[in-house]
Amino acid sequence: MLTRTLATVGHFPAIDVLESISRVATAVVPPHLMADAREIRRLMGALRDVKELVEIGAYQAGSDPLVDRARALAPTIEAFLQQPMGESTPAEEAWGWLQRIVRSA
Repeated sequence: MLTRTLATVGHFPAIDVLESISRVATAVVPPHLMADAREIRRLMGALRDVKELVEIGAYQAGSDPLVDRARALAPTIEAFLQQPMGESTPAEEAWGWLQRIVRSA
């Protein structure tokens, strides 16, 4: 799902991963890769859930290991989700990058 909010801050493609649902992914993506994609979405969801707490300085590091991991990986995940116009990444390379993110930190 494309969102103007992401486009406004220069995030392209402006795909809101948490609001996007693929009807065919499970039919065309191997289960181990789907598990990695679900983990990225889980991390992104954890960040979304505490966004306001973090913004006002109320989130205490160490209070939720998932959120702490998500916060540590947030810049890497955001870089993974962005791509300059006209640039393409082979699927194998993209899945490899995703796997490295999931297995880090």
